[in-house]
Amino acid sequence: MRCIQDQSSITTPFIVHFSTKKESPLAVGPSIIMEYIDHHITMYDLLNTPGIPKSKRGIVDPKICELKLKALYGQLGDVLKLSRLYLLR
Repeated sequence: MRCIQDQSSITTPFIVHFSTKKESPLAVGPSIIMEYIDHHITMYDLLNTPGIPKSKRGIVDPKICELKLKALYGQLGDVLKLSRLYLLR
């Protein structure tokens, strides 16, 4: 998480607690508890054509504002930068 915070502008949650399988009370598996990052809308909802229900496959809104598209794909570019960090390890 610190690497993501240091190397990108991606909002990352605060880790409250984590444990290995051996450390968990029932030895069910590893766990992580982190803060919830509030969001008002998803990228899917921003890109989807208005009126198309979530139960159907979304279609990119042909009338979407170019500025909104640039902002969304700029954020997506930040996520893709993470693959570069992974390859550098």
